[in-house]
Amino acid sequence: MWELQRRLAGIVLEVNTPEALMALKLVFARGAAAAHLVSAWLISGFSLDEARHRDIRRQLAQRDAGPLATPAE
Repeated sequence: MWELQRRLAGIVLEVNTPEALMALKLVFARGAAAAHLVSAWLISGFSLDEARHRDIRRQLAQRDAGPLATPAE
């Protein structure tokens, strides 16, 4: 029944070749893993300790408490 409906609708179902499946694995699995490794390597050089974090939060609080932080009337 389904085969007849697919033929009438012009739908052609094909099986993926082993090469196509391997390409999908490479792109979606290994490609993503490689991108994560590169990003981890990039951010490893940017240390953020507790003192630096506290300093950044203090600067943001000062900025937010400035004249632009008050609502306009």
